[in-house]
Amino acid sequence: MKKPHNHSGDENKCKVEEFKMNLKRRIEESPQPVKRIYREEIISLQTTAPQLTSFTPMFHEMKNSLYKNLIN
Repeated sequence: MKKPHNHSGDENKCKVEEFKMNLKRRIEESPQPVKRIYREEIISLQTTAPQLTSFTPMFHEMKNSLYKNLIN
């Protein structure tokens, strides 16, 4: 007999990827500093989906890719 599967890890991973894509899009469109945008978005995520914050990379882990977004 097989145990039931819980795919919440995959779901969380998809939602975190969505967070990162939205963050990068906002950085491209906004004149605000990157770190401020990240802070605002992470606060919003903590408010709307607190269960995802433990899966979301911290600013220093994403910093290079976020700034690279500005150059391209």
